[in-house]
Amino acid sequence: MIDAGGPKSWVEWRWVIRPETPWSVRGPGNGGDSLLTPARDWRNRPYIPGSTMRGKIRDSFRKWVNLLAQAAGSPAGTTNDPARSSWIDMERYCFGEPGTHPGRLYVDDSYAEEQKLGPRASLTQRPRIAIDRRMGVVKDNFFVTETLVTTEWSFSGGMGLYTSREDVIALLTLAVLGVKSLGSGRSIGRGSLSWGLSGDQEPGGSRLTVLVDGALWAPAASRAQLQTWVLDRWFRL
Repeated sequence: MIDAGGPKSWVEWRWVIRPETPWSVRGPGNGGDSLLTPARDWRNRPYIPGSTMRGKIRDSFRKWVNLLAQAAGSPAGTTNDPARSSWIDMERYCFGEPGTHPGRLYVDDSYAEEQKLGPRASLTQRPRIAIDRRMGVVKDNFFVTETLVTTEWSFSGGMGLYTSREDVIALLTLAVLGVKSLGSGRSIGRGSLSWGLSGDQEPGGSRLTVLVDGALWAPAASRAQLQTWVLDRWFRL
């Protein structure tokens, strides 16, 4: 059982997402098969639904669990370390299971940063051919027009979780940093993402800040510090 007993802290992951190539997350009921438009908020501006980020982070979480378990020499969920052996349960605790177990991780929608909207923040339309990649043929309604969000936009959002375990915090931090694309069209370079932590000095890209009870979580001050924490805690036992 994850986090059974003991005091829990409120952990927040706050991000500013700046896609580096044009992107689109299709909104419910927006357009038909031949007109693909992004999800829009109450201001009629594009936004990133929390459900989209939640799905991306969950996929990344699973990849990290498998990668770290393989690096430790054991299949995921069966390591000798009691903390790592419960990583599969951690996924269920954080993300839940449809219809049976609600997840404890709260993921907010990410909205355009009002004060950073420049004159070049716009939408653009581009035509393309829709391919059924499984069958290797064009789809029935193969000619589509996509409305794409340009790279001048940035979006603020985040997620939160009550937990008392630093390995949960570390894995979820790695999972966010592992989200490399946003929306459809990854194979043609749409919605590319790169991440830095709050203390990293590299310019550009998206930024992530991790807070525990309102204070910066020290291992997530920079990528170098997070890497050191992971190596010390999980691979130098």
